Amino acid sequence: RRNSWAQLTMLQEHFWVEGDRLLGMVPPHWQVPWPPAARHDAFNLVALPALLGVVAAGNHRHVLAGAALYFLVDSLWVLLEPRSVRSPGTILQHHAVVGGLLLAPALLPELLPFVSRALAVEVNTFFLIARRSCHKNRAPWPLRHTCSTLFYLSWVAVRLVYYPLLTAQLVRAWQARTGEVGTPWNLVLIGPAGLAVLNLLNFKWTVDLVRSKLRKGRKEDQYKAL
Repeated sequence: RRNSWAQLTMLQEHFWVEGDRLLGMVPPHWQVPWPPAARHDAFNLVALPALLGVVAAGNHRHVLAGAALYFLVDSLWVLLEPRSVRSPGTILQHHAVVGGLLLAPALLPELLPFVSRALAVEVNTFFLIARRSCHKNRAPWPLRHTCSTLFYLSWVAVRLVYYPLLTAQLVRAWQARTGEVGTPWNLVLIGPAGLAVLNLLNFKWTVDLVRSKLRKGRKEDQYKAL
């Protein structure tokens, strides 16, 4: 599936494609040097460290503005060039959930620190993209190995351990707000509800990742048996 997506992306850079029909070759002067996925990866390899730099600076209002800008730009990018990612619908749904999550701290400043904490996941996103770029561009083995190791370690640490703990913190903040206003239907509910959706996405992506590794392992075993 991954290879077919990459092959289709490359094919569409050089040929007119409509559905499953090949209509003809794109004139050489219209062909772009970078395929859409590579351009999108390059953008993220610059934008994500910049966003994480804002997080490290510690100004939570700047972090909120930076996060809103990043997810808006990335959403527009995927909308205008859906070939730049493997699953544009899932990415846009994810960004929509994040956009909803950003509403709560925008209206309740006491929730601003949670934005910085939640953006820790972008460390893993950065290594995911760096790992993919290293493999595509046949980077030296030590660099590829380092990016892969940091990707898997940060996946488990952030997506599978840290995010559920962060969700529990937001549940406690919501319970405290409920005690203050006398109703559970308050704005803080957006936080734990949105993070619950992101936790489900993390679980789904983890299952997909494990299945892809198992399929790859079976194919290698079949090849060795020949």
